[in-house]
Amino acid sequence: MIKIKEDNIKISFIIPFNYVKDTDFIKDSLNSILNQTLDNFEIICINNSSEDLSSNFSTSDKNIKIIDGIGNINLFDMIKGEYVSFINPNDLFMLISFDLLYDYAISNDLDLIFYPSSVLDSNGNSVDNDYFDYSGIASNKNICLNQKDITNFLFFIAHDIFNVLYKTSFIKELNFTFDLNNMFDNAYLFFKTILNSNKIAMFNNTLSFKRMDVQPIYNNEIQIGDPFTMSINENCNFDFINNCNFINENNDGFTIESIINIFNLFVEMNLYNVYSRNLINYISYAFKKVYYNSNDKENVFKLIKQFYIKHHENFKFILNLDVSNLFFYRTILKSNNSYDFELYYKIQSLKIHRDKLFYKNEILENEINELKYYLNNNSNKEKHSLNKVSRVLQDKNRYLTLKNRRLIKENKDLKENIKSKKGLFN
Repeated sequence: MIKIKEDNIKISFIIPFNYVKDTDFIKDSLNSILNQTLDNFEIICINNSSEDLSSNFSTSDKNIKIIDGIGNINLFDMIKGEYVSFINPNDLFMLISFDLLYDYAISNDLDLIFYPSSVLDSNGNSVDNDYFDYSGIASNKNICLNQKDITNFLFFIAHDIFNVLYKTSFIKELNFTFDLNNMFDNAYLFFKTILNSNKIAMFNNTLSFKRMDVQPIYNNEIQIGDPFTMSINENCNFDFINNCNFINENNDGFTIESIINIFNLFVEMNLYNVYSRNLINYISYAFKKVYYNSNDKENVFKLIKQFYIKHHENFKFILNLDVSNLFFYRTILKSNNSYDFELYYKIQSLKIHRDKLFYKNEILENEINELKYYLNNNSNKEKHSLNKVSRVLQDKNRYLTLKNRRLIKENKDLKENIKSKKGLFN
């Protein structure tokens, strides 16, 4: 049992349990916290699962509290530590991790300090993953930063509350509540704290480890069949949204509201013009992912459309949308409901795909014509070789032509479907 003094708790560890997949992993994670060289800390476990967590703890550890669901309780009122860290129940920590972080935070009077993680495969080997890598921001001296220092990095680091040590008094001064189960409420906390702080540090050394086999959201795999998949581009790193575990999101309406709250936060802090391009595309992509994963698409569609209608006369808003998000935005506004939206989106996607095929067809036809010219002006040996190439290109051309015809037919069928059911195409 770890002895602590309640009036001198250094760090409060908040561990949310939304589901208990592998108790052995959880025990390993808890042991890596309980065995920290840091003295005087408390652990608050938020049990949002249907499992009994008590078997994972020693009941004699008085610094461990288990709360079944958070309900209407203000989490920050329960925290007694000088600093607080939200812990993923599957992460592992070096035993000196929080001793190092606490000493550095105290000595520099930091509001928050980020620390990097490595990702391990099922064999315990480190894999390439920069989701929680802050090396692009941190200097060798871990100097203190503010939001102005990280303007170019803000949308390119993990928008998550894990891997951060927060000063408790700083968070309480911001005076807000959030739902620990809502990924975008967590992102709101991330943005709210980092935008309000003048004392931020990025720790260089790896202090924790994430396991890909029990946390597949860190493997950056694209969802099969997702029509709204977007990779990293010049505007923003969308890894956080790609990695969101939407399976655990139980209220799509609240999730959309949380996304809009992030947008409003930048407006209220007069930072909209500074981050507009990154912010607008981040918000739009978040909308796409929530819609795609929603069980109530009609309600989500209405909420997204209301937001877009509010900003549809904002020329700067529209200009900052990248091509795919502008396509999404326009399709939402022209649709009356989610059914219309999905048909319109499918039609436009088919048109884009058809145009690409037309373009490829033109290139192939030009190549075939060039080959025919050479065939008519070269020796028999060269002609034989060129004939083979020509036949291959002609086969490709025929394939693309057939595919194009199928797309045109599918497009026509979709239009007829809408015309018969909605009367939108007159």
